[in-house]
Amino acid sequence: MEPINKQDIWETKKFLIDCARDHPKAQVADYVKHLYQSEFGGGHMISDEEASLRFLKEEIAGLSEKQKKQPYFFHLCGHFCRLNLSAGKMLSPEMINRLFVVSSVDVPKGAWFLFEEKLRLFWELSKGTDSPFPFSAKQAEAYLREYKEGGYAPVRHSEEYRRAYEPAYRVIRREYGAYVQLYAAMEKCLKEKGSVTVAIDGNSGAGKSTLAKILSQLFDCNVFHADDFFLPLEKRTPERLGEVGGNMERERFREEICEKLRENKPFSYRPFNCSAMALGTPVEVQPKKINILEGAYCMHPELREYYDIKVFLSVSPAEQSTRILERNGGFMLRRFLEEWIPMENAYFAGMKVREACDLVF
Repeated sequence: MEPINKQDIWETKKFLIDCARDHPKAQVADYVKHLYQSEFGGGHMISDEEASLRFLKEEIAGLSEKQKKQPYFFHLCGHFCRLNLSAGKMLSPEMINRLFVVSSVDVPKGAWFLFEEKLRLFWELSKGTDSPFPFSAKQAEAYLREYKEGGYAPVRHSEEYRRAYEPAYRVIRREYGAYVQLYAAMEKCLKEKGSVTVAIDGNSGAGKSTLAKILSQLFDCNVFHADDFFLPLEKRTPERLGEVGGNMERERFREEICEKLRENKPFSYRPFNCSAMALGTPVEVQPKKINILEGAYCMHPELREYYDIKVFLSVSPAEQSTRILERNGGFMLRRFLEEWIPMENAYFAGMKVREACDLVF
């Protein structure tokens, strides 16, 4: 069991200090609730999604003017964040509820030892001569002792916090919260057209496949990967590989995916198998209102006309190398740095990919 790392310690302390600055009326119970949610989310077991939606709609309908003006997010020091119901100005109740439900039932939760470490950091901070909290270390210690003896029972916000800040929110995974602009754009397109096709391009290691997975968890959609259309050996001529963006078989991608999606009928395609260096077993596809196409080179100018929403994901070179090393190992990192990343960067610059996108994250 690994101890809490330095980054988590720093993030937790910063969160506590920022919270004391921005919410000076918060009491011990409120900090405990913050820290619990940062590690475990809302702690809810959603057995009836429809009932959850009905309750959410009632709560949104009853929001006060103050609640309607709250920022959309309250970021916690962990894997979760609070999505304030003021986000109803951008997202439908159905979308907010879906984010909440999926965050509650379909993702791994945190660890009790990390939660206890966060509580310890909170108590240590309360003991300092420059404590930012409106309560004493003795009050914090007494509350935490009783809280632990009670088996870490669910905590409600204090009356002081409720009166001062009128909390109205749902706890969702932090990575889900990063893309609310995209969800809003997708909902708008669905309302106007009845369907939406989203393309996701960007730097290696920026999270294209991860975002596609998130969308597949939130929406009933088809997902297609540009890596399944790697250029086969017989087409890797010097002339083709000399093209900017030439190492993807975009012609087949356009014919077998993009054109078929427009027909709105069942179809199949054969993904490229890199291990065998040949086309693999056919994949059968049923029409859906939402289709996600992700991967490097999917935003080639010859393909853009097929997309309703174009998304670019970026990452710093340092973070990119760290992610690729963790994902692919040292040998493949060298190939990325020496071969594939320079090719991608030439494609991004030459085809003005980032500039052509509707959303950049």
